[in-house]
Amino acid sequence: MDPEASLSLAATRDSMHLMSSLCSDHLSAGFLLSDASDHWQIRCIWSGDEKNGTCAPAPNINGPVDYIAPSKWRQLIRKFREEIGCSPKEIEKVEKVQELYICKERCSHAGVGYIPSIFIMSTILFSWATFILPS
Repeated sequence: MDPEASLSLAATRDSMHLMSSLCSDHLSAGFLLSDASDHWQIRCIWSGDEKNGTCAPAPNINGPVDYIAPSKWRQLIRKFREEIGCSPKEIEKVEKVQELYICKERCSHAGVGYIPSIFIMSTILFSWATFILPS
């Protein structure tokens, strides 16, 4: 096989894998059509009531946490999926996407939900209190 054809085949295979990933992404794909996205800082982002967020370039925000309404976020994702040629099924899934949260300061997520994180913090505080306070 011709080396150039082999390279082209590998690039096509990689592109198809990337296309599948981008067509199902609902966290950062909505920002990818922005001309300024290559200058943004990495932020923690998550959608709706998800337990796990991700880190990705996101727009500059004024406060520590910002919010993009569901209708606006769906519009951005739909436009992106249509631009790159995602399947009608993937474009239709945009209607299930919730709002997007962006955090730039003191974001501690680590895949731990709200209630479990309170339990962990309480356990640590209780352990310190019993260690420090004499019996």
